[in-house]
Amino acid sequence: MQTNYPQRAVVQRKAFLSSSLVEHEWQLLPYQVVSPEMLEKTLAWQESFANSLPKPIWFSIVAFVSVKERWLFNSFIESLACQSYLFFELIIVAPVGEQEQSMIKAVLAEHQLTARIVRSSCVVDLKNLNDILPYVYGDYVVFCDERSLFDPRSLLAIAKEAISSQVDLIYFNEVDLDGRPGGRASEYVRRDELSPYSVATSCLCGETVCLRRDYAENLIRQVHFSYCPFYLIGWLAALNVCAQKNTYRAIRLGLIVVASPNAYYLSRYREISETIGQSILAYLSARGLTAEKIEVYIKDRRLYTRPILKSVEGSIQVVIPFHNKPDLTIKAVESVIKQNCIKDIEITLVNNNSNAESLAALNSYLAALSPNVKLSLISKEGYFNFAAINNFGIRQSNSPYVVLMNNDVELIASNTLDIMRSWIKPIDIGIVGAKLLYENGKVQHAGISFAAVRPLNVTRDEQFSFLTRETNGACFALAMIKRDLLNDLKGLDEYYCPNGFGDALFCYSALIKKRRTVFVAEAQAIHRESISRGQIAEEIELFEMNSLGLTINDLFDDFSSLRQPSILKLRGSNQPALHILCDKLSNVWLLGKLLNKGASFIVKTGRQLKNARS
Repeated sequence: MQTNYPQRAVVQRKAFLSSSLVEHEWQLLPYQVVSPEMLEKTLAWQESFANSLPKPIWFSIVAFVSVKERWLFNSFIESLACQSYLFFELIIVAPVGEQEQSMIKAVLAEHQLTARIVRSSCVVDLKNLNDILPYVYGDYVVFCDERSLFDPRSLLAIAKEAISSQVDLIYFNEVDLDGRPGGRASEYVRRDELSPYSVATSCLCGETVCLRRDYAENLIRQVHFSYCPFYLIGWLAALNVCAQKNTYRAIRLGLIVVASPNAYYLSRYREISETIGQSILAYLSARGLTAEKIEVYIKDRRLYTRPILKSVEGSIQVVIPFHNKPDLTIKAVESVIKQNCIKDIEITLVNNNSNAESLAALNSYLAALSPNVKLSLISKEGYFNFAAINNFGIRQSNSPYVVLMNNDVELIASNTLDIMRSWIKPIDIGIVGAKLLYENGKVQHAGISFAAVRPLNVTRDEQFSFLTRETNGACFALAMIKRDLLNDLKGLDEYYCPNGFGDALFCYSALIKKRRTVFVAEAQAIHRESISRGQIAEEIELFEMNSLGLTINDLFDDFSSLRQPSILKLRGSNQPALHILCDKLSNVWLLGKLLNKGASFIVKTGRQLKNARS
């Protein structure tokens, strides 16, 4: 790394309280807004701390700007002027003329900052990057634009990460504004950990990223940037990090506030599709996945991709347990028979205590099937134990891939199992889950997230239910598992979670063995949940285990939800009027004192009455 820096003017930090940024809802975490007065005290202390560092990390902030909205550019520059960490240089890349340059210089002078201005033919291209990077003096390069407003604590946060770990990539969780001057926060984009499969379908590191300078230079040499928009550099860097196993850090606090995320996507859609599509094709190939094409699409102002993978070979055992309800089982079997890979499929039906009438109806249907359909019917009597019944069925075959499928599940498309098989190929993937829908089309399951209380189904768009990605777990109402993993873990656990949460426990155990769970959004089925059993067994099991003193969350209490990104809707300007009134009343000292006295009187009186009765 470079250690001799050119002389630079000493920057005087601008007081946050005297800035227009006070109008914004700056915050570290959702619903925990920091008051401007407290933030100013924090910044003053942080500035003293940073100035005492013996060897501070230097940053080069490369900002691609259009200067179309002066308020936005002014807020961006002001957010840098208020930083508690001032060891940085600023490079502005903009397609500007003399008039725009004068405006840029005026804004810089107003906030007592200096910058190098590099003219570019287009604000979104990285064509000048090869010419810029050799002349930057920062140890790390931050790529951003004027929509990326830096919380005044941002640079110190990434400086600490850089000093302590010397990582290649540092990225941020982000808070989205509603896009107006002085706008309120509307969404908090929570991204914790880069996953090598999630990064193939979405950019989990946002648009504002920080790269170690030598890593950035190596990245540019590897990737063709002629028509690459600047806001894809984070995505390309994340792909490279996962492919090369480089080091990275996530700043999990929402220290970057983004106004109008991905505003330029629509204007350069074709170039974006080509750039990111080619990169992801090469990336998936390196991981052992062959894609026929990469579909690029925009949803809620954000860019995503949909890899269409080529089919792979390998026999599949489909295990379907059932108890009575022959009509449901028949629909399930019919949907499997219609699969385009049926020649590779063997179906194992496991009967559990069905009555004679139900078995007769089912056998009548099975007798009429084509002899080419490989199907066997076996029985496992006794108490309903989902894990034991499936384990019994799994042992009837040696197929490399096993599909666990409830009899109240019906595959929607003829290529559902083929899609799941194409995703399970890489050695580090052990389980592939599918999207389960209610009959009305509402999402019932799109992956399992290990929440604080217990494993929960992902169902909403804000949890990226529409996106193929790595998840904590998959629902075993329909899931594909590699047989070698089943053998390694000795099947499903028949003791701790026999019915309700065995899928989550299995996926958790698989992760310890370094085997990932991937949810594939394109593999879909209808799940008539609990119709076949007439009750929600999971809730009954939860009650039973709690009454025995063994709570479900005890099994997952040391495993946080790192692989489930989400978007949290913030109260922002939509905060209820009652909340606003309560906030204002709580800040009135005299009224607060009276309320506290009243509350104390009520509590004291209640205790006296209780003691008198006893």
